[in-house]
Amino acid sequence: MFPRLPDTIEDEEKRRRAMEALSKFTFFLHLTMWLSGSAYLLILGILIPRWLIYSLIPIIIWTLGLAYHAYRVFIRKPRKRVYFWQQGRGEEKSDEAHSPRSPIKESSLREP
Repeated sequence: MFPRLPDTIEDEEKRRRAMEALSKFTFFLHLTMWLSGSAYLLILGILIPRWLIYSLIPIIIWTLGLAYHAYRVFIRKPRKRVYFWQQGRGEEKSDEAHSPRSPIKESSLREP
């Protein structure tokens, strides 16, 4: 049900590198779509000159989004994410009043 937790530091390093590669791949995919979409809009603006301003507005907005995407992928250091399945790891609480457990029981534990 939940993703497998890394057993060693090497597994965590592999997962981190895979996430970095995936984020770079999605950026280059986004860049490819930006190039093809911008080329289409510019050709449309050249063919119909009064629509040129209406084709430049989406290109400018999309360029800002692409620049932010590049910043997030290549410049900004990724923050340490704490996933749902990692939140309580290593913190066993003996006090039942402060435990975030759900009052719903598993179906195999229910009494008939």
